Amino acid sequence: MKSALFVFLSSLLSSLTLHAEITLDGTLGSRIALEGPDYTIGAKLGQQHGSNLFHSFEKFNLNATESATFSGPNHINSIISRVTGGYASSIDGTLRSLIPNADVYFINPAGIMFGANAKLDVQGSFHASTADTLHLQYGGEFNARHPQESLLTVSPIEAFGFLTDSSAALHIQGSHIEVPAGNRLSFLAGNLQINQAKLTANG
Repeated sequence: MKSALFVFLSSLLSSLTLHAEITLDGTLGSRIALEGPDYTIGAKLGQQHGSNLFHSFEKFNLNATESATFSGPNHINSIISRVTGGYASSIDGTLRSLIPNADVYFINPAGIMFGANAKLDVQGSFHASTADTLHLQYGGEFNARHPQESLLTVSPIEAFGFLTDSSAALHIQGSHIEVPAGNRLSFLAGNLQINQAKLTANG
């Protein structure tokens, strides 16, 4: 069973990374495809609300030779990204943030897979989930399944929200993922699969 699962995940990863791409969905600005293999994701591609920086993607995939780098003002505390296009994300390259001490949140209700070459280069904590939405304090919401129902605010993140009984899978396959000392690393999904991976956090 484990070998069959490994073959399936490897095939899935290969098919996704052959078509690696990052595209904005147009809900927070322009709908465009970003240029790789080193994708630059600046603050102007999303929306800033206080110390929150929101980004919204239609597709988000990285193969082993690619990187995605988030940047923005130093006062940003949280980089909050969602994928709304209904496509699972395959991350087999480097996910980076240049903002000092900023936490990174990434949600895709269609599924997420971290491959053997996936690497984090972030300055704060990292949280990934197949949740449908992120709840902010005082009624704010960043909804990936129904983007039009979002209410972006300056408030801190409160919780992940699942709108269905069966959420998509989050796979971590052979990855070595770590965050700086004093920070947190979390993965949340209804179906969480971790195979031959090393996850390191000292928060």
